Amino acid sequence: MERDSRTVFLSNLGFATDEARIRAHLSAAGEIADVRLVADFRGRSKGFAYLEYSSIAAAEAALQMDRSPIDGRPCFVSRLKRGSAQQTAGFKYNTGLERNNLFIKGLPFSMTEDDLRQKFAAFGELRDVRLVTYRNGHSKGLAYVDFAHEKPASEALLKMDGTVLSGKTISVALSDPPKARTGGSEGRVATAPPGGTGRGAASRGRGRGRLQVGFMPRALQKKDAANGSGAASEAAPAQAKSNADFRSMLLAKK
Repeated sequence: MERDSRTVFLSNLGFATDEARIRAHLSAAGEIADVRLVADFRGRSKGFAYLEYSSIAAAEAALQMDRSPIDGRPCFVSRLKRGSAQQTAGFKYNTGLERNNLFIKGLPFSMTEDDLRQKFAAFGELRDVRLVTYRNGHSKGLAYVDFAHEKPASEALLKMDGTVLSGKTISVALSDPPKARTGGSEGRVATAPPGGTGRGAASRGRGRGRLQVGFMPRALQKKDAANGSGAASEAAPAQAKSNADFRSMLLAKK
C-alpha cells in the first residue's frame, strides 16, 4: 500500500512526549499527514508512534533522522512493517550478546544521562546512552551505554565494573537480552500423577500442596463392586463413615 510506504514507525519515545513535539521535530523531513501515538487503556503513551507523511519522499527523508533526540531521548525511526516483526525491527534490539552495548546497574538515582556520557565517553565514541526510568521519569539505577566499537566497550567494562560512584558500587556487563519463551505456560504446567485423573493436581493448586486422597479399605471396595455400586462410588465421593460404621461392616463380612 502507498500509505504504508509513506508511514514510519517511531520508538524509544519519552512517555511525556506528545504529538505536538513529534510534529515539531520530524516535520523537517516533510509535510506530516497524521501522527498516531500509541497509548494504553488510560491514555498514557507507550513510547512509540506511527507517523504518516504526505509523500514517500518525506518518509524516506525521515529515516535519515533516525536516533535524533526528542526531549533528550534518541528517537528510533524505521520503516513500517506489518505484523509482529514491527516491534523487533522498530526497537532495533538484538537477541544475542551485544559486545558494543554495556548494561549498568547499581547507579546512584541522582545520576543523569549526561553524567553517564561524561564518565564513559573517555573510553571511546558513544552511539547512545539510555537511562532506564519509571514512568514518572525517576531513575531505576539501570542504564545502557552503546559504544560505536567493541574495543572501547571492553575497556570500559574492565575499568568501570565494581567502581564506586557517589557511594554506590556499580556493576557493568555486556548487554545480553533474555531469549523469548517458546511456550506461554512453560514451567507452569501441572500434571496428574501416573494413573490419576488430574483431580489431585487441581487440589494441589488450590490447597498449597495438600494432596487430597479418598481412602476406603480394600475389603469395602470389593464389597461395593459386588453390589454393583462401583460406578456410583467413582462418580461421587463416598459419604464419610465413622469408626463404628467400619467395625460393624467388617464384623458383618465375617
